[in-house]
Amino acid sequence: MILKPPFEQYLQDKEAFLDGFIDAGSEQELFAASYIHGHLSLVAANVFGLAETDTNGDVNAKYIERFTAELTTSIDDAINDKELLGDDINDVKDMLKRMFLK
Repeated sequence: MILKPPFEQYLQDKEAFLDGFIDAGSEQELFAASYIHGHLSLVAANVFGLAETDTNGDVNAKYIERFTAELTTSIDDAINDKELLGDDINDVKDMLKRMFLK
């Protein structure tokens, strides 16, 4: 078994949580998971790139915290820009909270 760095494993765990709704989720859960996954991919690429170039030793906790903050901000900005409306807002926010608890 190959052990992955904690930040990489953290990202994979979040993706696995969202991917779990592909086969087993309702239509609304699938929408919310797909929506979050799009934001997750963009934020993860940005933060992962920063983490790879950081030379300050153990950066995992710092980048997990940064990823969480940036993903939350990205979703909030989309809501403020009216990309989501009505029940979709609550569904996405609820799933995001559940994802961060995993």
